Amino acid sequence: MEALQHLRVKLRWQELDTENKAIDEARKAGRKYEPEALSNGDTPKQLLARSRYILAKIKRMDRKPTSKSHLLFARHPELQKAYEHTTL
Repeated sequence: MEALQHLRVKLRWQELDTENKAIDEARKAGRKYEPEALSNGDTPKQLLARSRYILAKIKRMDRKPTSKSHLLFARHPELQKAYEHTTL
């Protein structure tokens, strides 16, 4: 589970870097930056930040994955693969 969280944090830092570059490009182009909005209303950065407890809750409570976890795994298949290894 610790390795899964480490991967989630690594992916979140990558999203932060991507967003910061997009903000800089928008600023240089003289336009306002509009972050990508996912189907649940979160930005990619928020999805990764808020998924910490979702990943733990699914495993701990033997619950079915939620729509947020489906969205997370669709965007980050490597996270799904790591999650599946923790549930074996």
